[in-house]
Amino acid sequence: MTRNNSSTFIALFFSIFLLAACGKEENTEPPFIENISLGAESVELSTEAGSGIIEITSNCSWKATCQADWITLRSPQGKGDSQLMFFWQENTKNTSRDAVIIVESSQTKASVSINQAGTGFGTEPKVVSCRGVVGNKIKNEESYFEMTFDQPVTVEYWETENYYIDSNPTYSDGGKTVRQKFSPGALGLDLACRVHLKNAKDAHATIDVSIPFYEKKFAAGGEVRFALPSADEKSVWVSLTRPNKLVELSMDDGHVLHDIDMPFAPGHICYNPYNKQLYVLPLNAIADLGFDNRLSIIDPLTGSFTGEIAFDPSPEAHPQWPAIYPYELEFTNDGLGIVILLEEGATGLEWRYIDSANGNAQTLSGYSWAEKQFEHVYRSFNGQKIWSSPYPRLFSPLNSISRQQPTPEEYVLDTKFRSEKYYAGGNMMDMQFSRLANKVFICTAPGSQCVIDLDTDTYSEVTEAEARSSRAAWDYSSASRSWVYQVCSLDQRFLLLDMDKADCIFFSNHIWNDTPKNVCHLISTDQVMVAADNSIWLLNADVMKTGWK
Repeated sequence: MTRNNSSTFIALFFSIFLLAACGKEENTEPPFIENISLGAESVELSTEAGSGIIEITSNCSWKATCQADWITLRSPQGKGDSQLMFFWQENTKNTSRDAVIIVESSQTKASVSINQAGTGFGTEPKVVSCRGVVGNKIKNEESYFEMTFDQPVTVEYWETENYYIDSNPTYSDGGKTVRQKFSPGALGLDLACRVHLKNAKDAHATIDVSIPFYEKKFAAGGEVRFALPSADEKSVWVSLTRPNKLVELSMDDGHVLHDIDMPFAPGHICYNPYNKQLYVLPLNAIADLGFDNRLSIIDPLTGSFTGEIAFDPSPEAHPQWPAIYPYELEFTNDGLGIVILLEEGATGLEWRYIDSANGNAQTLSGYSWAEKQFEHVYRSFNGQKIWSSPYPRLFSPLNSISRQQPTPEEYVLDTKFRSEKYYAGGNMMDMQFSRLANKVFICTAPGSQCVIDLDTDTYSEVTEAEARSSRAAWDYSSASRSWVYQVCSLDQRFLLLDMDKADCIFFSNHIWNDTPKNVCHLISTDQVMVAADNSIWLLNADVMKTGWK
């Protein structure tokens, strides 16, 4: 029994030995080695954008990468022999730039160095200044833009997203200033443009620039509802919705001087010359922005709230829709105010007196909701009284109110401006009283304008220009003449009218599709301010009157 066990043990030992020996013979084969090689070690590129192919020789799976943001790889993963396509952007810089494309597997990697040439300018050209100039179509002037560089250049071509520009520039100042005709030029336009340049040595450069067809533009930070220049015209107060704010912007550079959160969606802003306070009224025009029966009083020096006036239904109010929502207000120099109230969901209007010389006390008009409805109020040229126009969209009869004459006094105007040129229609689109003379500018739909001297009861000749969706402003360069700016959004035309001669002095296009919230002429800088959309624009008024130098 013992002998047989020993034989079995010896046989088992030799079997295990032979198996181990066989195993060692199988592991003697060499391990698999991954290989990657590329068709080039380096690539030189010109400044222009383009594409290329790198040949890959490999026996394994691989992945390609490149950290440079100006190079893009197509199909950056693969297996075995393949071709890697890559794309590069134009180099608009003066100096060359480098990148590396790496192709790697889990065991090995290979790379190719990429060098792209720069433009070759000794110093990359810089834009010193640029401006867009809108031509006066009355004089058949062409619009153009002008760019001045810090060195002589030659323009090869221009690129814009929305316009085609036939590159035929003219040069001045030894080739540093470039002027290009641009017929789509319009007041208020920002023209985003890419200009391709070369220098005397045929070195190339590309520069992106925004060309303004205005003097200044200030982003207001919301939807502009009204804008009122300060008394010294060094700043502008702007009411905004989304968000509901009142902001004061510097006329110098647009920086925010005051930023005030409002308790309602603000609209009209009125400056009271008696107590030198701002009266801010709710917009009260758009349902989803809400209606409010209060107005806020703000100190323009500190930006702080100094008071509030609330309006409750009067005994004369409509029993179902009381007019308690303020939307327009004006004050005389001695502090008497007239506020216009409207209804929510109906068209009835009411007006009341506000005496800021007596603690902002309210006094009812004394008229029922169906009598003597005023739609708009205006301060007279000398600030001694308030004019009002009747509802709905009428311009006659005007009514004047003052502290000395608080009962409305009618002034009947000829509803056809005493002119055979009056264009039938009649709805009043805009009315502006001059601040320098006792005159009023009236434009009616669809297209008639007239200036009336309220001292002499004389009427200017009627001009015929589209009046719907328009806003107007007097030019205050001279008290002796009746010049008026009119911005019409229906046909996107900007006009300067000489109402003394019933003539148009300046005519161009503008960009504002929606009716501007208001337009005014700044005496101190001879600029036209346009409040629209979400910004404030300042336009050069002098060139509209005298032409570009």
